[in-house]
Amino acid sequence: MLPSPDPESLAAAVELAVAIRSARLGRAAHATAVKHLSPRPLPAFLSNHLVNMYSKLDLPTAAGTLLSLDPDPSVVTWTALISGSAQNGRPLSALAHFAAMLRASVRPNDFTFPSAFKAAAAARQPLVGRQIHASSFKSGLMDDLFVACGALDMYYKTGLTFDARILFDEMPERNIVAWNAMMTNAVQDGRPDEAIKAFIKLRLHGGIPNTISLS
Repeated sequence: MLPSPDPESLAAAVELAVAIRSARLGRAAHATAVKHLSPRPLPAFLSNHLVNMYSKLDLPTAAGTLLSLDPDPSVVTWTALISGSAQNGRPLSALAHFAAMLRASVRPNDFTFPSAFKAAAAARQPLVGRQIHASSFKSGLMDDLFVACGALDMYYKTGLTFDARILFDEMPERNIVAWNAMMTNAVQDGRPDEAIKAFIKLRLHGGIPNTISLS
């Protein structure tokens, strides 16, 4: 049974398609939207839901095509495309979408940057990661812990441990994710003494270790 043609119900159907990972349901909702809402453009919120759905279900061609048909894609739409590519093992595509977003003069937000950092780390692109870091700094978002931890993890995973240490020391606030990134990467790089020192500092700062910290 196809969903109701009103945009809100269609958006709900798209969300359900993501939750149950049903491309068939998502495509049925999309087809219904085109049939009942054309020739008017799809509402922005519904277009965002569809791009997010296609991205998360690893249907990059459909997601990219839908975004290209949007005359003014928002940061939410771009971020859905970038995040979906990064999460589904296509880091170079995610970085290409991030670059296209910047060329379109759409300003990344605190959800975009972590996905871009993840893509740079997965693609082992430290220079691109540095450029993304510079962009996030200019945007004034490096005070966001989510963004800062994304940059920190990227530096460690691309082998730029010196940059990672500088960033860690400059963070005004550190959560358990930041501490774990430092300790885990110290162990993986053959620096167990540094990991132990970081663990002691974590406890001295009143931090509470989790299962990752103790593994």
